[in-house]
Amino acid sequence: MKIWLYLLVFIVMASSVFAGTIVTDTLGEGETKNYNLDGNSYQITIMIIEDVSPATVTFNINGKIIPQMIDGEFQVMEDTSVVKVKDIILNEAGEAGSGDVVNFMFVPGKSEFMKIDFVHVDINNFKDFWFQQGDELNLNKGDALNFSTEVNSFGQNSLSFHNVKLYADCENTDILDVPPNNIGDLPPQDFIEGTVSGIVKGNADIGTFPCALIAEGVDDFGVTRYGKMNFGIIISDGPGIGPEVCEDGLDNDFDSAADCADVLDCGGFCIVKLQDENKELKQEMRELKEQNKQFGNALSALTGKIEKLWCAFFRNC
Repeated sequence: MKIWLYLLVFIVMASSVFAGTIVTDTLGEGETKNYNLDGNSYQITIMIIEDVSPATVTFNINGKIIPQMIDGEFQVMEDTSVVKVKDIILNEAGEAGSGDVVNFMFVPGKSEFMKIDFVHVDINNFKDFWFQQGDELNLNKGDALNFSTEVNSFGQNSLSFHNVKLYADCENTDILDVPPNNIGDLPPQDFIEGTVSGIVKGNADIGTFPCALIAEGVDDFGVTRYGKMNFGIIISDGPGIGPEVCEDGLDNDFDSAADCADVLDCGGFCIVKLQDENKELKQEMRELKEQNKQFGNALSALTGKIEKLWCAFFRNC
């Protein structure tokens, strides 16, 4: 029996749930813990848990005092970090420092919670291809663009995002006219498909520019969050794209990756037919979503049971 009890203590102590960059943890009165989330450090201290009706807890987060929060209450901080009280568990003996604990959620403010992994772009309804983080698009003034992608929230199982908008933007320059498009709501551990269209402006500057496809949505706490894919745009001074012919006499609508070199050598775009691969990727994402949901539900249930057992056996709650 003692072996199982020690095992329960070990599991509970290790059961601080880090779902993506969102933390769910349990700390006792006077306890301090440091968290490193996406390269940012947060020190959270439970200053005092007051045995009043309703019970309250006071946090110190990186020197910021957040006083007297009750069960279910949340606070949005200046950097858009959020702390939410999930459950205050009091020691029924009522003795100071003898086992009062709080279970809370912490959402860091400097993190991206939506992700864009791949983007499909159609240019002038003629050429289309896939690109990903860091790739560059070769475009001309006046080109018509249509971006389509899937915005996902895989890796974190707590936040939903509402009224998600998709748009493209380039840093410190006004070369694109791509109005935002509302693509819907994004549940936890899920994805939504979306498109956004526009043009390369006729008065766009020539050169290479850092740009991004951006998903913007409001989370459950009313905070605007973002996810983005960075890419480059190279603008040349020429006519819009049209059928190009390589030196070998073949047009540049190829079906295999091996043909890409021919296209790139003659300065054209390479179109690799990825419809089947895209279908397989979507199916894999759906399967991963279902697995994540099942794992998240099981982990949450297990964590809740273990915390209650730990509290009952060791905290005298």
